[in-house]
Amino acid sequence: MQRAKPKATKRAKRAPSPTAAYGGRDPKTGKFAKGNRIATGNPLASQVGRLRSTLIECVSPSDMKAIGQTLVRLAKAGDLAAARLLLSYTLGSPVELDLVERIERLESAAAFIRGVHREETHRKA
Repeated sequence: MQRAKPKATKRAKRAPSPTAAYGGRDPKTGKFAKGNRIATGNPLASQVGRLRSTLIECVSPSDMKAIGQTLVRLAKAGDLAAARLLLSYTLGSPVELDLVERIERLESAAAFIRGVHREETHRKA
């Protein structure tokens, strides 16, 4: 027995977005324009926000202090996961030396380019 082919339905054509040529972005600012159909955002963001708010309401400052003290105690006892978590929230992520070196090189290159540009403008004047 063969299946019947579904009937083709005509889709209503929408007018193109006024910012469609720019990828749904404002050509001046580059931000997503109002009414764009390309980036509609996260449909679950408001739900996640409500859940976070509810969770925050359940935790008091004394609860946070107790959790912090437990993390310190576990880290001192040799629990590496507790130590990593504690250090990441107190000191932040470590900056890789490679990243610092790359930033320094970019800054020196930018300073060089600015210097060359200044020399060219003085020559033209």
